[in-house]
Amino acid sequence: MAEKYAGFVVTFEHGLGEEYMAQVQEALKLYHGVISVEPVRDGVDMHIAREQVRRELGSKLMEVLYPTKR
Repeated sequence: MAEKYAGFVVTFEHGLGEEYMAQVQEALKLYHGVISVEPVRDGVDMHIAREQVRRELGSKLMEVLYPTKR
C-alpha cells in the first residue's frame, strides 16, 4: 500500500510580505486535493489536524444529508 501524506509545510527563505500572501495562497489552491491554504506562523501540527477533522465532519454530514442506498 502506498503511503499517504496529510500535507506539506512550505518554508520560505525569508519572511514573505503580505503583498505576496494572497498570490501564493491562490496559486496553491489550484492544485487538486488542496482543501485549505492558510498562513501559519507556528503550530502547524494543530492546523493540519484541524483541517483534517473539518474535512471528516463535512463528509459525515453529507452522508447524513444524502445517504447512499445499500
